[in-house]
Amino acid sequence: MRRTQNLGRLERWVRILGGGILALVGFLLLVAGPSSVVAGVAEGVLVLLGLDFVVTGITGYCPLYRRLGWSTARARPEQEGP
Repeated sequence: MRRTQNLGRLERWVRILGGGILALVGFLLLVAGPSSVVAGVAEGVLVLLGLDFVVTGITGYCPLYRRLGWSTARARPEQEGP
């Protein structure tokens, strides 16, 4: 199944950069040692959320946007046949 890109260029860059920062901060907090179980879980979620943003930014496809019927990508003009 071919997935159509549903993220625009600006949103893709924001997701890649922001997600990378989230994942890095979460990882650094985990390495420093969680102060509690709840903090450890929150830091792990931060890493996973950041990685999800990076992956969706790189691929240009967000499954949640598809389910909601959203798209920030520009509509491509229809190619006319011969």
